[in-house]
Amino acid sequence: MVTGRPPFVGDDSVAIIGQHLNTPPVAPAWHNKDVPPALEALIMRLLEKDPSSRPRSAHEVHGALDAIDLEAGLEPAPADRAASEGPAPVYRHTFLGREAEVRQLHAAFDGAMSGEGSLMMVVGEPGIGKTYLTEQLATYVKLRGGTSLVGHCYEEVSLSLPYLAFVEAMRSYVLAREPEDLKEELGSRASDVARIVSEIRDRLEVAPSDPTDPEQDRYRLLQAVASFLRNAAAVQPILIVLKDLHDADRGTLDLLKHVARNLSGSRLMIVGTYRDVEVDRTHALSGTLADLSQDLQFRAHPAPGPDR
Repeated sequence: MVTGRPPFVGDDSVAIIGQHLNTPPVAPAWHNKDVPPALEALIMRLLEKDPSSRPRSAHEVHGALDAIDLEAGLEPAPADRAASEGPAPVYRHTFLGREAEVRQLHAAFDGAMSGEGSLMMVVGEPGIGKTYLTEQLATYVKLRGGTSLVGHCYEEVSLSLPYLAFVEAMRSYVLAREPEDLKEELGSRASDVARIVSEIRDRLEVAPSDPTDPEQDRYRLLQAVASFLRNAAAVQPILIVLKDLHDADRGTLDLLKHVARNLSGSRLMIVGTYRDVEVDRTHALSGTLADLSQDLQFRAHPAPGPDR
């Protein structure tokens, strides 16, 4: 009632039940910044996993509600304040100048958890807060029981391996998975993905597919990676952050286009960051964004603030 949405969402009852049992709930203020602090603290107590941490009776809840000014809110009582400043104070951080962007990104990941995959961009000049936004999103993803993967793009003069950003993101996922689970998620396409992710060769003892026609090989690779990411996200919703797309190699941009066009029905969210001051009409990223204009849900231009 306070936020207009349930505390947990998913694409089936088993996923929702699993979150009720294991996933910390996100505080109502993430979705409704006007929630009085005392009411938020009470709701968080009611959602505690440990029954002994919840209010002891409906009478206690009634008394707590009577003490809350729903127009202006009251400072939490000492017990409630301790609950609101518990082990995860990030729940209650306010991001001045970025609240709208943060909420939109969070809502997009909530949609991804329900099978509404999405592509978004965080755009701005250096130091404006792109990293800050993506880090806060990654924290939210973790709280919601998802997985965050990060891939970096590098200036061509320093490092120009093909598909580099996706390789970096997938490498961290591959190393964290059990071989049997990884084998199932890769399916019959393991040898294709192994062409660019050497860890797959080592962990599954899979030989890369033999080269044939260059264009066919390229298409098979794009299909294989898209399929792998969809399968992986079906197990656990995934956020992939691709940083500094203005420095992306051509392979990364091609793979971004292919994966983005296969997001429908998936639990995968992709967020790219780039400096718009470096992307003119002739830039390769400009053409990619034009091609993806139908798939791109949101571009955040964060207000100036702390960045790292």
